[in-house]
Order: sequence, then structure tokens, then C-alpha cells
Amino acid sequence: MESGNKNHELLRKTPDNVSRAVLKRCAGRHMFECTRALGAYYSLKPAEVKPWQEERHFLSVTLSCLWKDDERGVVLPLEECLRRVKGDCNGSGLDHRVMALLDAAWSDDDDLFAPKLARLVRLVRSKTLGSSPDFGQLYKDLCAWDRDDKYVQKRWARTYFSDNSEEKDTEKSGHSEEEEK
Repeated sequence: MESGNKNHELLRKTPDNVSRAVLKRCAGRHMFECTRALGAYYSLKPAEVKPWQEERHFLSVTLSCLWKDDERGVVLPLEECLRRVKGDCNGSGLDHRVMALLDAAWSDDDDLFAPKLARLVRLVRSKTLGSSPDFGQLYKDLCAWDRDDKYVQKRWARTYFSDNSEEKDTEKSGHSEEEEK
């Protein structure tokens, strides 16, 4: 299960099929809308995730459950997955959806951000074979989404809109791992 190892940063343990199915149904929804999934979520949540981070972590976990472990393949940052999908579908329509997400602010009780992100992740799921997003990195990105310097959005835009596939800048734009937390 080498390709699923990235998920161990996100989860305390690998979900069983029932837990994965319950969590998968909640992809793109908030915790308060998914009370049936809370038991499955809390059984997988690492202790390092603080209560104020749970909503963002829950979204990352539910989106990761769209893939079975044996379907993950190469794990890439979500913005790189979106860039690769852009070539397979209507680029301008996807461009607008990505820009709308980059312009959106995170809110724990907002109806807009989580569904927009889930639609994009589902598109990646439907269009890619042999790869999947790095949901551990997505969680870190969501925790830093509303920073004043918008470095997550800048990195996503740089990667997604870059014409040069060798310019897959997945660096943290000069930020350390500690700054992301």
C-alpha cells in the first residue's frame, strides 16, 4: 500500500469499507450536516488535529474517501491534478471554477467553499487514472487558506495556470512547514 502512505499523515488508521462509504457520502459537506459520519471520523482523526481544525480536516478526510487505497496511484498536489485534468476537458470552464475557488474564503458554516472544492475533486476523480490528490497536503493548505499573504492560493494558481509542465512549483513559496500549521 505504498501509494496510500501519504494518507497516514491525514488519518490515524486506514478506514474500513463501511467507514469509508459513510465518510464518502459526506464529501463536500460540513460536519454538522453529517452526524452519522462523526463516529467514523473521530475513530480516524489523529490527536494532533485540534478542535478548531476539525472542519477542515473532516473535509480533507471525506474527499480522500472518494478513492479506495488501491486506486490512489501516484499522489500529487491537488493543484497539479487539476492542471493535468485541464488538458482533458474544457479548460476555460475549469479555469473559471478554479478561479472561483481561489477567490473563495474558508468558513466553517459557509455553504460555498466546501461544495466548490468537492466538485473539483470529483472532477479529478472522474478524469484521472493512476493518480490522486495528496489529501494530507490539502489539509495543510486548507488550514492556511485564509492567511493574509494568500500563499496557498498563489502556489495553486502558479501550478495550475503554468504552461510549462516542468514548472510544477510545489514549494511552499518560502514558507516553512511550521508556518503552514
